[in-house]
Amino acid sequence: MVSSVTIPAGVTVLSDSATAPSISELKDNDTVFRASASDAYQGKAIADLVWKAGRKKVAVTYSNDDYNAGIANVFVKEFKALGGEITGNQAHEPNKASYRSELSTLAQGDPEALALFAYYGSSGITIVKNSLENGLFGKFYAADGMFDKSVIAQIGADNLKDNIWITQAASDTEDASYKSFAEAFKAAGGDPEAPYAAHGYDVAFLMALAIEKAGAPDRTKISAALREVAGPEGEVIRPGEWAKAKKLIAEGKKINYQGAAGVNDFDENGDVTGLFSVNVVGDDGNWSRSMLR
Repeated sequence: MVSSVTIPAGVTVLSDSATAPSISELKDNDTVFRASASDAYQGKAIADLVWKAGRKKVAVTYSNDDYNAGIANVFVKEFKALGGEITGNQAHEPNKASYRSELSTLAQGDPEALALFAYYGSSGITIVKNSLENGLFGKFYAADGMFDKSVIAQIGADNLKDNIWITQAASDTEDASYKSFAEAFKAAGGDPEAPYAAHGYDVAFLMALAIEKAGAPDRTKISAALREVAGPEGEVIRPGEWAKAKKLIAEGKKINYQGAAGVNDFDENGDVTGLFSVNVVGDDGNWSRSMLR
């Protein structure tokens, strides 16, 4: 849509969940922004996670689609740059009844883990189950497409505990901006930990600030205004501080929105670096999250 509609029209777009690395390469005249990090950052985060765990040889499988292939490509590049070895790298088709043949091939070369880039419902759960049932792989690293309660329900907490690590875009729950958002969102009946809930709030707040800064919803001014209200300079504005922000803008003062999902300092491509968490199976048999630092 952005390539055929909004970019030609000069309309600024700010997404809460568009994470494809290819977005950074758009010729968009500075009109496409996002408040969630590119999957290029997630691929690097997983590579760092595997390397820091002391695993040097990894096999890779990814669902044959742009999203998962993109993260896998970044992971492979970053893991090799760290000094790691990719023993096998293979695309797989989704929705197959079994992946035993593909996994048997990938298990050659003595990999210490399988890096899995897939959606849990279309291939991910089946791949993990096939791996465990046939003794092909015992350790798994995956991106957010694998994060869901059904993964534990269908594979079993005992089978996954200490064996799977899943990354996900996250907010720093100890940060003052997140706390302000979470308190208000809970009071309104929402779940602040729902995927992209904080990012969605930031997108709405940032766009409102940009329109206020521009003085009107003028498509020729929104892009520049968005960078002004989210830049590293200026007085800090946190979630819920609309009246304060509006007053400072009216006074001609600079503001710096510090979002619920993290810092929104857009780079030259309209990207933010973002934060990631890692999810593991806890002692209670449910997902347990911690921030990646």
